Order: sequence, then structure tokens, then C-alpha cells
Amino acid sequence: MGESPKFEHPPTPEEGEEVFTSEEKGELYLQRSEYLLEQLDTDPLTGAKSRVAFQAELNRVLRFVRGEIDAHRAGIEPIGEVSVVFIDLDNFGQVNKSLGHHEGDEILKKVVKLIKDAVREMDTVGRFGGDEFLALLPRATEEIAVKRAHAILANLQADTRLQELRVGASIGVCSSTESTDDTEIVHFADKASREAKQGGKNQVRVYKGERGT
Repeated sequence: MGESPKFEHPPTPEEGEEVFTSEEKGELYLQRSEYLLEQLDTDPLTGAKSRVAFQAELNRVLRFVRGEIDAHRAGIEPIGEVSVVFIDLDNFGQVNKSLGHHEGDEILKKVVKLIKDAVREMDTVGRFGGDEFLALLPRATEEIAVKRAHAILANLQADTRLQELRVGASIGVCSSTESTDDTEIVHFADKASREAKQGGKNQVRVYKGERGT
């Protein structure tokens, strides 16, 4: 799921940098660099991975699946299959319209927590944009990914506040058996989520290519 942000605010000296030794200044600059990298890596609102960071991690994992990186040489267990879960919230736009963006932001933060609670520790949760989120599941077959997708949906449905606001999710699943291209597998999972939305919302659909979903 990824670690919590290391820095809540940019690291700064308490009494001015002029009182620091060269070694202390070097440490401060290093902390600032780490902070800036973290901001690029993390969605500042929800704490999920940024879209760019998520896509980079997905591509890295898929390189193992494609055989471009040898897992044994990298010192990890083989990664034979990867799945992506695409979560598109239902009726979220009405929250911003009726209650304002502050309430909407709180709902988005709640949703990310509920998604993280439903996936495994090794999985990565990212924010695709707006009210759309992704979960990267290494070493997860389509069957495992579907179970995690239903667990995400169950968490959302069990939350009292989300139910009061009628916020649900249309969820799509795609396995690397359908594509090992990082852009394409996300597109296919997104397509499955749109079919879930068109099919009545608040459900899970699986991308099956020419075989249908």
C-alpha cells in the first residue's frame, strides 16, 4: 500500500541556517530534497501514490512479468502475474455541488483509507485523478484481484457517511494476462469500470478483451 508520507511540512531550521555546521546544512538539504521527491511521489490530499508514481511502479512490476528483469537476480520472488483495479466513484460530483469541496476532500481521504484497508500490505494505491483511484496488485491473479475489488466495494458500502451521501463505486479489474503494457492495462481496467457504471453502478466488472466483460 505504500508508506505514509515522511514529511508533513518542508524541513526548515529553527534558528536560521547560519547557525548550522556544514554537515548539519548538508543533512537539512538532503531532507528538503527527500521532501520534494515525496511531494512528487504522493497525492498531497489523500496520501495515495500520485498518478506518475503509480504508473512508474506499475511499469517496474510489469518488467518482471515481461521477463525484462530477472526476479532471482533482483533478490525477490518471481512475479508471474499482476492485476490492476480501477475505482471510479459513483455520485461523488453531487457531494461537491451540495456540500462544498471541503466535504468532498474529506470523502476522498476516507475513500483512500477504505481502499487501503481492503487490499494487501504489498499492494499500491494511487489516485488517477479527481474521484478515480487505482490499486496495483503484484502476484495477484484475476481471481484474487476480483476478491480485493469486492472487498473495496464492501468497505465503501459499509461506511455510514458514504451511504448517507449515496457515494458508491464502479470498479474494473484487468490482469496482465490481458496486457503487460502499463498504459494499456490501466486503460482496460478503466474500460471495465465504465462498463460497471453503465451497467448500473456500484459493482465490479472484469476486462476480458474480445471475450467480453
